[in-house]
Amino acid sequence: MSADWESATRQCLEQIGDIPEGSNLGFVYATDSFADQMHFIVERLREATGVPHWTGTVGIAICASGTEYYQASALAVMIANLPEDSFRVLRFYNRAADNLPASWEDW
Repeated sequence: MSADWESATRQCLEQIGDIPEGSNLGFVYATDSFADQMHFIVERLREATGVPHWTGTVGIAICASGTEYYQASALAVMIANLPEDSFRVLRFYNRAADNLPASWEDW
């Protein structure tokens, strides 16, 4: 838990330790206070770990190591080594960049 995304990311990387060879998929979960920085967080994790594919989500709370972080800035990271043909990561979703027709907003 940390108030700024850089410190939270650094703390996660310190806790991860050595990255097993062949790790190819990372999961990052963040509380909503880090929503606007997720692309920076994922890029930092990718660079620091060498794990090429990342996915995750942002929510009002996260649970990690038996602790719930609610109304606090928090970040949790997991790394996996999966067969390359067993997953597919979708592009980063940015609702503000959608430019969807107004008629689709209710859908």
